[in-house]
Amino acid sequence: MHKRLEEILHITKGEWVGEKERLTTEITRLSTDTRTLLPGTLFVPLSGERFDGHDFVEEAFAKGAVSSFWRRGKSIPQSLVDAPLILVEDPLTAMQELSSTYRQEAGCLIIGITGSNGKTTTKDLITSLLKERYRVHATEGNLNNQIGLPLTLLSMPEKTEIAVVEMGMNHFGELERLSRIAKPDMAVITNIGEAHLEYLGTREGIATAKTEILSGMDERGILYYPAEEPLIPAASRFKAFTGKKISCGFTENGMIQGRVVKDLGLEGTLLEVLFNSSQGAGETSTLKVKIPLPGRHLAQNALYALAIATHLGLTPSEIEKGLRSLTHSGMRMQVEKGVNGITLINDAYNASPTSMRAALRFLEGLEGYEQKIAILGDMGELGPEAPALHRQIGRELYPGGIDYVFVTGPLAKEYEEGAKEKGYPHVKHFSSREGLIEAVWSLATPTTVVLLKASRFMHFEEIGQALMREKVE
Repeated sequence: MHKRLEEILHITKGEWVGEKERLTTEITRLSTDTRTLLPGTLFVPLSGERFDGHDFVEEAFAKGAVSSFWRRGKSIPQSLVDAPLILVEDPLTAMQELSSTYRQEAGCLIIGITGSNGKTTTKDLITSLLKERYRVHATEGNLNNQIGLPLTLLSMPEKTEIAVVEMGMNHFGELERLSRIAKPDMAVITNIGEAHLEYLGTREGIATAKTEILSGMDERGILYYPAEEPLIPAASRFKAFTGKKISCGFTENGMIQGRVVKDLGLEGTLLEVLFNSSQGAGETSTLKVKIPLPGRHLAQNALYALAIATHLGLTPSEIEKGLRSLTHSGMRMQVEKGVNGITLINDAYNASPTSMRAALRFLEGLEGYEQKIAILGDMGELGPEAPALHRQIGRELYPGGIDYVFVTGPLAKEYEEGAKEKGYPHVKHFSSREGLIEAVWSLATPTTVVLLKASRFMHFEEIGQALMREKVE
């Protein structure tokens, strides 16, 4: 982004403090963090319950910031009375308004992705495919919220043709705000799981919140959603949406239908896709591709990417090349080698009952290993139903599917209780990670496969790192 300060002042309806000659200065980026701030930046001082970004404005200028937003009504210290400040009602809102304007000026195609699980994998797949033909900009890391989405849009190179953006939320109204900022031309709702039950109450509530992504779309927009999920078509925003609605899934009623030709285990899935013209998805055609990601749940994410890539004119050869060059974000069914030659599947970036079941079913069906171990931790944001949902996962384990289930965390004790209720014998709760790691070390052989699955706050990457090292006596 390249904008003069006078343009930013106009867009944000701000008030200038400083020498008027500086208003012609151009800024090239925004930052909310002085630790990573670069020269030529407009600093955005965000505030929370335990911090106030205004305390770091001086540091931002010392590191080369061109200007900074400043909240109206907040006293300006003597050291900043002559500084190039833009007074606004709220720095976050000003940044969002600026990003919305830049999005409209850029004129590129915006693809928004939301859902309880699979947002990042779907984003990675779509991005990898579309890069074969278009100049693509995509969300980095976890920049998908009220702060992250504007930063993602504002960091778009000016020649961007397509932006692929994740849109996260955990409360009603948040996704509506993001959608009105980004105004997606295409949207994907990956699924409706149980994540955020703590704030949204029911799966129906989650579906209502996820369909807020349609708020910023018009009749030219296209929504892709899971054919197996009835809660999305039942949502009021879905019914009111006048754009195209395309269901994708592994059932016959999907407008775009997937069929698993062969499960390739950790190497991925051989997938056949039918694009059904009678359902409004273009000419009837089929496509057979190898998805280099393990598990049917990731193949579902691939359906959305294949649907969008085909709609945007990519050829089968371009699609195959894009899949071969896929770079998958870490801790999402990430496969590595560990201690004593074990195979480690790290799927611990986040977890909900839906994604937990998918990972466990994948491990149960995985062939070629003499011993399977699942290491499970707590799932977050499930509200009052959290203990029961954890216990139900334990009840769904069965002898012969997974040899050992090791669990850790306060709620993870419920996995053990549920498994015992159903007679699953090889589950154990560990109060210390050291004891859990020791247990895995004692069992590890080159024919052992280990799954790590928990919500992000459990920091299971630490367990993964320990299992990547040889035991020190």
